[in-house]
Amino acid sequence: MKVIKMTARGLGFISDILSKEGINYCFEQWNKEIKYPYFVGEYIETQMQNEDGQTESNFILTGFTTGSRLSLEKAKEKIRSCFPDIGVTHIFDGTSGIAVMYKDSFGVPTGNDKLKSMQINLKVLEWSVN
Repeated sequence: MKVIKMTARGLGFISDILSKEGINYCFEQWNKEIKYPYFVGEYIETQMQNEDGQTESNFILTGFTTGSRLSLEKAKEKIRSCFPDIGVTHIFDGTSGIAVMYKDSFGVPTGNDKLKSMQINLKVLEWSVN
Protein backbone atom coordinates (compact mmCIF):
# COMPACT_ATOMS: atom_id res chain seq x y z
CA MET A 1 0.00 0.00 0.00
CA LYS A 2 1.13 3.52 -0.78
CA VAL A 3 1.54 5.93 2.17
CA ILE A 4 -0.37 9.16 1.56
CA LYS A 5 0.44 12.59 2.97
CA MET A 6 -2.03 15.40 3.39
CA THR A 7 -1.90 17.80 0.48
CA ALA A 8 -0.70 21.39 0.69
CA ARG A 9 -4.19 22.39 -0.43
CA GLY A 10 -5.69 20.51 2.51
CA LEU A 11 -3.31 22.13 4.98
CA GLY A 12 -4.07 25.55 3.50
CA PHE A 13 -7.81 24.93 3.69
CA ILE A 14 -7.61 24.15 7.41
CA SER A 15 -5.31 27.12 8.06
CA ASP A 16 -7.62 29.53 6.20
CA ILE A 17 -10.68 28.44 8.17
CA LEU A 18 -8.88 28.72 11.52
CA SER A 19 -7.53 32.15 10.59
CA LYS A 20 -10.98 33.43 9.54
CA GLU A 21 -12.35 32.27 12.89
CA GLY A 22 -9.62 34.17 14.79
CA ILE A 23 -7.82 31.05 16.06
CA ASN A 24 -4.10 31.66 16.67
CA TYR A 25 -2.59 28.85 14.58
CA CYS A 26 0.68 27.72 12.99
CA PHE A 27 1.61 24.47 11.28
CA GLU A 28 4.28 22.29 12.98
CA GLN A 29 5.68 24.92 15.36
CA TRP A 30 4.72 28.31 16.72
CA ASN A 31 6.69 30.97 14.82
CA LYS A 32 4.83 34.16 15.69
CA GLU A 33 4.66 36.42 18.72
CA ILE A 34 2.96 34.41 21.44
CA LYS A 35 -0.70 35.27 21.93
CA TYR A 36 -2.64 32.80 24.09
CA PRO A 37 -4.38 30.58 23.47
CA TYR A 38 -2.54 29.35 20.41
CA PHE A 39 -2.64 26.08 18.46
CA VAL A 40 -0.02 24.13 16.56
CA GLY A 41 -1.10 21.63 13.91
CA GLU A 42 0.38 18.39 12.64
CA TYR A 43 -0.95 15.28 10.95
CA ILE A 44 -0.52 11.54 11.02
CA GLU A 45 -0.09 9.85 7.67
CA THR A 46 -2.28 6.92 6.79
CA GLN A 47 -2.19 4.32 4.09
CA MET A 48 -4.43 4.62 1.07
CA GLN A 49 -7.45 2.46 1.72
CA ASN A 50 -9.78 3.14 -1.19
CA GLU A 51 -9.42 2.71 -4.91
CA ASP A 52 -11.56 5.81 -5.49
CA GLY A 53 -8.66 8.15 -4.65
CA GLN A 54 -9.81 8.89 -1.10
CA THR A 55 -7.16 9.33 1.56
CA GLU A 56 -7.70 9.78 5.28
CA SER A 57 -5.48 11.66 7.74
CA ASN A 58 -5.70 12.52 11.40
CA PHE A 59 -5.04 16.22 11.94
CA ILE A 60 -3.95 17.15 15.45
CA LEU A 61 -4.30 20.63 16.90
CA THR A 62 -2.46 21.14 20.18
CA GLY A 63 -3.47 24.27 22.06
CA PHE A 64 -1.59 26.10 24.80
CA THR A 65 -2.45 28.83 27.29
CA THR A 66 -1.12 30.34 30.49
CA GLY A 67 -4.64 31.58 31.25
CA SER A 68 -7.53 29.49 32.39
CA ARG A 69 -8.38 26.13 30.87
CA LEU A 70 -11.69 27.77 29.97
CA SER A 71 -9.93 29.79 27.25
CA LEU A 72 -8.92 26.50 25.59
CA GLU A 73 -12.48 25.20 25.92
CA LYS A 74 -13.85 28.34 24.25
CA ALA A 75 -11.33 28.00 21.41
CA LYS A 76 -12.28 24.32 21.08
CA GLU A 77 -15.94 25.27 20.65
CA LYS A 78 -14.98 27.71 17.87
CA ILE A 79 -12.92 25.00 16.16
CA ARG A 80 -15.72 22.48 16.57
CA SER A 81 -18.17 24.90 14.94
CA CYS A 82 -15.73 25.37 12.03
CA PHE A 83 -15.38 21.61 11.53
CA PRO A 84 -18.65 20.04 12.73
CA ASP A 85 -19.08 16.30 13.27
CA ILE A 86 -20.79 16.02 9.88
CA GLY A 87 -17.81 17.76 8.26
CA VAL A 88 -17.14 20.82 6.18
CA THR A 89 -16.36 20.17 2.53
CA HIS A 90 -14.72 21.99 -0.36
CA ILE A 91 -14.00 21.20 -4.01
CA PHE A 92 -10.72 22.80 -5.09
CA ASP A 93 -10.74 22.74 -8.90
CA GLY A 94 -13.08 20.02 -9.99
CA THR A 95 -10.40 17.34 -9.64
CA SER A 96 -9.86 17.30 -5.88
CA GLY A 97 -11.83 17.85 -2.72
CA ILE A 98 -11.65 17.73 1.04
CA ALA A 99 -13.88 17.03 4.04
CA VAL A 100 -12.77 17.95 7.56
CA MET A 101 -14.65 16.96 10.70
CA TYR A 102 -14.20 17.18 14.46
CA LYS A 103 -13.36 13.86 16.15
CA ASP A 104 -12.52 14.46 19.81
CA SER A 105 -10.37 16.36 22.30
CA PHE A 106 -8.67 15.92 25.64
CA GLY A 107 -6.45 17.77 28.10
CA VAL A 108 -2.71 17.19 27.89
CA PRO A 109 -0.52 17.38 31.00
CA THR A 110 2.37 19.82 30.60
CA GLY A 111 4.30 19.33 33.83
CA ASN A 112 4.08 23.10 34.30
CA ASP A 113 1.43 24.53 36.65
CA LYS A 114 1.17 27.74 34.62
CA LEU A 115 0.88 26.16 31.17
CA LYS A 116 -2.28 24.32 30.15
CA SER A 117 -2.66 22.26 26.99
CA MET A 118 -5.39 20.55 24.97
CA GLN A 119 -5.33 18.25 21.96
CA ILE A 120 -8.09 18.46 19.34
CA ASN A 121 -8.31 15.73 16.70
CA LEU A 122 -9.84 16.26 13.29
CA LYS A 123 -10.53 13.65 10.63
CA VAL A 124 -9.51 14.73 7.12
CA LEU A 125 -10.69 13.00 3.95
CA GLU A 126 -9.21 14.08 0.63
CA TRP A 127 -10.06 12.94 -2.89
CA SER A 128 -8.21 13.39 -6.11
CA VAL A 129 -9.19 12.34 -9.62
CA ASN A 130 -6.14 11.56 -11.72
